[in-house]
This record gives sequence, structure tokens and C-alpha cells, in this order.
Amino acid sequence: MRFCDICGRQAVTTEYCVVDGRKMEVFLCEKCLSTAERNHLSTADLIATIKNTEGKYCPVCGTTEKTFLETFRFGCSSCYEYMRETALLSAEKVQDSTTHTGKAPRK
Repeated sequence: MRFCDICGRQAVTTEYCVVDGRKMEVFLCEKCLSTAERNHLSTADLIATIKNTEGKYCPVCGTTEKTFLETFRFGCSSCYEYMRETALLSAEKVQDSTTHTGKAPRK
């Protein structure tokens, strides 16, 4: 099940467009779709709206930087590619480092 990239409700449609040379998909619920149609917004406009309101965005699964910062979880493996800097900064704030230095095994 997919969720609306704008409000988080269950998506009823998927819109596609090309932004910065990448094929992007946007999942929309009924309410957001009707709002976009009523305001004559293109799919590219919707993606710009999402990026402006929630920071970085994974075009594969729709996870936003805001969602990651709230949950510390990515939606898919592509999120690491699109939000790598965010993940590293978050790890550094929480752990004071970006590298794991676990305990040495007992001898």
C-alpha cells in the first residue's frame, strides 16, 4: 500500500514526471489530487511543493527528510543515496561520531 506524499493518507493514484533528468513518481490521495487539479498544479509543481515543505525527498519510496528525522528510519535502500548527508549528521549528533567503534571481543 502506498501513501500520499503530501498528507500521508492512502494513495489512490500515481503521477509520473521527469525532474532534473530523473523519473519521479508522486503518490496522491483523492483529496490532494482534487486540490492539485482544482489549482491546476502539474506533477512537477507537486514535487516542488513536497521538497519545499519537507526538505530532501526519496523519489523511490516517498520518504522525506522530515519523516526520517522524526523516526530515524528510511523507507528503502535508495533513501541512503538521496539523504546520505542527513543520515550522517543525525548519527553524529546522536553518537558523537559517524563511525561505529563497538566494544572489542573478549579474549
